[in-house]
Amino acid sequence: MGKIEEPIFAYTGTISGIEVYQWYQANHSRLFTKNIRKMLGNTDINKEIENTIKHQPELFWYFNNGLTLIADSIEKSIAGGSSRDIGTFKAINANVVNGAQTVSTIGEMENTETNLVKLEQVKIPIRIISLNQSDENFGAKVTKNNNRQNKIENRDFVVLDDLQIALRTELAINGIEYNLSRTEDFNPSETAFDINEAVVALACASNNPSLAVQAKREIGKFYESLEKAPYTQIFNIGLTGAYMFHTVSCLRHIDQLIDESISILEKRSGRRYGILVHGNRMLALLILSKLGIHLNKNHPTFQLPKTEIDSNFSEILNKLETEIENNFNDKMLATLFKNQTICRTIFSNILS
Repeated sequence: MGKIEEPIFAYTGTISGIEVYQWYQANHSRLFTKNIRKMLGNTDINKEIENTIKHQPELFWYFNNGLTLIADSIEKSIAGGSSRDIGTFKAINANVVNGAQTVSTIGEMENTETNLVKLEQVKIPIRIISLNQSDENFGAKVTKNNNRQNKIENRDFVVLDDLQIALRTELAINGIEYNLSRTEDFNPSETAFDINEAVVALACASNNPSLAVQAKREIGKFYESLEKAPYTQIFNIGLTGAYMFHTVSCLRHIDQLIDESISILEKRSGRRYGILVHGNRMLALLILSKLGIHLNKNHPTFQLPKTEIDSNFSEILNKLETEIENNFNDKMLATLFKNQTICRTIFSNILS
C-alpha cells in the first residue's frame, strides 16, 4: 500500500475481490450511506463487472476504475509492520463513495466455490482517504468530484444538498423514510417516499401551473441545477419535511381517486379517460390549489384533507372536461397537458 501524507492523508493500493465480498456480507448497504447512488441492481455495467470476474478475473485490475473510500480516520495495524506491500487497516466510519456498483456486484455474487476462487484472483485498485484533518466539506467534495467521472444523473447530486439532508433528518425523527438515492432497495409505503414523488407532489401543491406541467413533461429538469429554478421553487428554506410528506399524501389520495375513476369507465378510451391519464397532474394542481394547500406550509398541525379532496374531485374533473371541450377540443390530450401556455389558461379559467 502506498501512502499520501499531504495535503490530505490517504492510502492507495490494491485489495482482493474476496475481501470486498466479505465487506459486503458483513455490512451490505451501510457501506454506501454517503454514496450518491448506492446499488442500482442489474444494470449493464454490473453485468460487465460480473462477466469480467467470471471469465477474466486476472484482468479485473486493468478494466475497473477501482474503489474510493472516505473514513473519519485510518489506523494501520501491527500486522504487516512497516511493509509498504501489505497491511491491515482499520477505517473508522468508512464509506464507499465511488465504486458502489463494483462492491455490490461482487457482494451479490452467489456463494459458490467457483465464484470464491475467482474472487481470490480479482485485484481491485483502492484509495482510502482520511477526513480527520480535512475541511468539514471535503468528504462531500470527494464524493461529488469522483462521481463526475461516471455516468450519473443530475438527480444523484441531491444527496449532497444540505436542505435535502435536513428534510430527511426531520422526517426520520418522525418515523418517515425519505429516500434521496437511486437504489433498487427502496419501496414506497405509507411511511416512505422518495424525492421524485416529492417533486411531483410539491409541484402539484405549488399553485403554479408551470411547475405541475414541468413535473408531467420532464421531471429531470428539476435536477439540472440545485441552485436555481425550478428546483429552488419547490425546495427552499421555507420547506418543512412535514409539509412535503403531507403533499405526498394528498397526491397519493388523488391518484387513488383517479385509478378508481378509470376502473369504472366502460372503456379505456375517450375524453374522460384521456383527461384522467394525461391530465392527472393538472387535476391534482387544480384540486390542491382550490383547497389552498400551498398556504399551509408552516402550519404545524396540517393534516390530509381527505374529505375535502373527495368532495372536490368530481367537480374539478367535470370542469376540466368542460373547459377542454369548449376551448381546446381540437388538441391532443397527451400534448395539451404538457403545454405551459394552455395549462396556465385552463388553470385560470377554472379557478377564476
